[in-house]
Amino acid sequence: MRIAAADARFSVPVAKLGALYLRSDLHRLAATIGVGRCKKLIYSSTIVGAEQVLVIGLVDEVVSEEQFEAALGAFVDIMVERSSFTLQRSKQMLRAAGHGGGVRETGESLAAFAEAMQAGE
Repeated sequence: MRIAAADARFSVPVAKLGALYLRSDLHRLAATIGVGRCKKLIYSSTIVGAEQVLVIGLVDEVVSEEQFEAALGAFVDIMVERSSFTLQRSKQMLRAAGHGGGVRETGESLAAFAEAMQAGE
């Protein structure tokens, strides 16, 4: 979950710096916003506002600067009330989502599913 203040600004300035991101970093960015949008951000190194990155999916929510801490705190409060088992296991499995190849269950994901079903949490 990515929350941005309305006045936040974003850039991927590697083309200005003559730098390069790791393939894994580029893959995650492209999986999040799409290859075309990823190329545009990297090739142009332009600075974009919070509303623009909301539209392309780089952030999930934009709130006013004054409401940022409250919005973040409210989301954390919700997560604290949820099953830590489910959150931890889902986070592990979601890390690999969109990172190439077909979606296949692994021994780890099947074991986590079985554990969740047996625990009844």
